[in-house]
Amino acid sequence: MKLSKRLLAIAELVPKNSIVADIGSDHGLVLIYLAKNNLIQKGYGVENKVGPFNILKRALKPFYWQNLIPILSDGLLNLASDVNCLVLAGMGGENIINILENGKENLKNVQFIICDPHTLIPSVRMFLSKNQFQIEDEILIYEKNQFYEISLYQKTKKEIKYSSFEINYGPYISKSSLFPFFAKKRIIKIEQLLKKDLPQKNKQLLLKERKELLPYANKYLT
Repeated sequence: MKLSKRLLAIAELVPKNSIVADIGSDHGLVLIYLAKNNLIQKGYGVENKVGPFNILKRALKPFYWQNLIPILSDGLLNLASDVNCLVLAGMGGENIINILENGKENLKNVQFIICDPHTLIPSVRMFLSKNQFQIEDEILIYEKNQFYEISLYQKTKKEIKYSSFEINYGPYISKSSLFPFFAKKRIIKIEQLLKKDLPQKNKQLLLKERKELLPYANKYLT
C-alpha cells in the first residue's frame, strides 16, 4: 500500500515494536501499513462516532490476525493499559490538547506520543513539554501546497527547556533542509497580512516573526 507523504512520515516516527493507539484513526491506513511491515506488536484504531467507527472496523477486519483492533471510544477514556505509543494526527491542536488533558489519567504507561496538529502547533509543544514529554524527533513535510509539522515525543523525568523559537518552530524542524522554504512561504504570508488593517499589537507580532524567519528565508533565496 502507498501512503501519502504525511502519513508515511507519521508511520516512520512510530518506535518499532510499539503497541499503538491511533486516536481518530480514520480508515486505519497508518496502522495497516505498520502491521503489514511488521513494525508494531499491536494497534488500536480509535474513533468516537459510530459512522467512522464502522468504516474503520471494515478496514481493519482483514488484519485482525495482525492484532489491529477497532475501538469505539471518546479520546483516551477507554485506552487499553498495554498501549505505550499514541498517534494524534489530522486534527487541530486544541483538540489534541483536550484529548490529552481529558485522558491524562490513562497516560501512565504511554512512553511515546506522535502529534500532527494542523493548528496551534506551538501550544501543543508547550503543553506536552509541561507534561514531561520531550521532543525526540520531528519531520517537516510539504504536500499539496501545505506544510505539516510532525513530532515524536518521549516521556522523560528530566527538566525540559525550549527557547521561544524552538516552541514556535520546533528544535528539529528549524534545522531541517526544508525549513528555509517554510520560512520563505511564511514571510510571504506575513507580508500579505501586514497590508491589511490589523491592530497594532498584531502587526508588531507579525513583524517580530518576520525578523526571526528572515535569516532562514534568505538561505533559501541564495
